[in-house]
Amino acid sequence: YRVFQGLSYKDIDRQYGAIVKLLPWGTDLLCVFEHGIAIVPVNQKALMSTTTGQSIHMYGAGVLQSQVSLITGDYGSVWQESIIRTPIGVYGVDTFAKKIWRYSESKGFETISDMTIQRFLNDHILLKEHSSRPMLALRNVKSHYNNYKGDVMFTFYNYDKNEEWNLCYNERVGKWITRYSWIPLYSENINNIYFSFDKHRSEILSHIENLSGDNYGLKCNSDLFFTVQESLEDIEKTFYL
Repeated sequence: YRVFQGLSYKDIDRQYGAIVKLLPWGTDLLCVFEHGIAIVPVNQKALMSTTTGQSIHMYGAGVLQSQVSLITGDYGSVWQESIIRTPIGVYGVDTFAKKIWRYSESKGFETISDMTIQRFLNDHILLKEHSSRPMLALRNVKSHYNNYKGDVMFTFYNYDKNEEWNLCYNERVGKWITRYSWIPLYSENINNIYFSFDKHRSEILSHIENLSGDNYGLKCNSDLFFTVQESLEDIEKTFYL
């Protein structure tokens, strides 16, 4: 849809928080709130019987319906990039409840972190009360999918608490398989090959920002040239002031 009529705008009850992400789910929409998950019907129709015994379909007045079909009112996510769709279902990370959940057609809603990595999440999801905005390479909760292996990776990093981790769940075997030492910032599957951008490699950006700032309160024009080696200690820096 490109143009929505007046009756197509709906106010959804805010008891589950703000809408964080909308995903297509069959002919409907899967809506992830901050503290809930629901199905939003699109172009819903009802089967009605006429006086002559025939059945007809009646459509609503708008595209979206006023009522949603609630999946769960206990779990959701405030981190949009932690919500990811795979061929099996939709995954997300709830940092308030400290749970990792999945919703699929075959099994419905389930918290896949229970009884396996729950203690780890309780100890290592370290966020301030109002820390819910992502900052590239500094703070985020993001999920990645490796289509070739069937791996779903849940990453967390927060510079305030000096905490970062990457947990891997393989949806083909249905088990948590490992914890990686590297943190992908962004990733993509191209021709069934998994490409990612490593967080640790991007730390050079923060060095550049610090080096190109003020000098004793005096702003100067400067040019910075650098070559990236295997470690941050090998960065070559040249300044013209």
